[in-house]
Amino acid sequence: MAIRLLALDVDGTITNSRNDITPVTVAAIRRAMDAGLTVALNTGRDLSESRQVLDLVPEIHYLMGCTGAYLMDLRSGKRLVSHAMDASLARAAHDILRRYDTMVNLYMDDEVYNDDWALRDFERFYPPALRSVMKAHHAVPDLGALLAAREAPVDKYYVMFTDEAEHREAMAQMRRLPLFVTRAAFLDMEIMHAAANKGAILRDLAGLLGLDMAEVAAVGDSENDVAMLQTAGVGVAMGNAKPAVQALADVVAPRSDEDGLAWAIDRILKEAV
Repeated sequence: MAIRLLALDVDGTITNSRNDITPVTVAAIRRAMDAGLTVALNTGRDLSESRQVLDLVPEIHYLMGCTGAYLMDLRSGKRLVSHAMDASLARAAHDILRRYDTMVNLYMDDEVYNDDWALRDFERFYPPALRSVMKAHHAVPDLGALLAAREAPVDKYYVMFTDEAEHREAMAQMRRLPLFVTRAAFLDMEIMHAAANKGAILRDLAGLLGLDMAEVAAVGDSENDVAMLQTAGVGVAMGNAKPAVQALADVVAPRSDEDGLAWAIDRILKEAV
């Protein structure tokens, strides 16, 4: 069955290790759309952070943001599906996180918030190449105070750690809450509503478009991409993915630094996957 929907992760898939999006990658995404495929982002990023891609390819119609927390129609700006966590659960999660040496990114209302000290101390937690992503974030004096006054749901936490033992302990603590907890690429943690993951939201989009999952391909590189790689009819892991992720994919593409996404798209268009 021909592929009609292509779901793309951003970090490590569309972007390379320098957080760049090459002209080769942009041209490949456009080839897929010119061939009639619906191309959608399925990313841990929110709308503001996804502008790096959308400014280059504004024709992209759908955003599955915050690791499955929502599906957005980019033309209308409306959320078609939402799996946001209750504010009380978000506060409980934050109470755990504040015990550790972490940089907490709080996603809500299509924006990202950080403690102001954490943004100043950015390079203790993140590779310097990702500094540009933080331009879309908002610094606040105290995330805890921001959450204390919050009644509306929260999309996601993305949390960076500096110590592996603390990371393991925090993961164990967080998994006692009724939330979905996963990892992306670094010494990190993603925390969402229990129903939120990249596979479930991809199935939601396919259903809205009236597609069978056999008509869906997905490309990603991280642990948080496994659900969509296994849900799609064709799951493609990038060559920079960990071996455990590659082992669960149908196809392994070259690395993002080698324009592996372009290779994958051309294979899909030739129905060679």
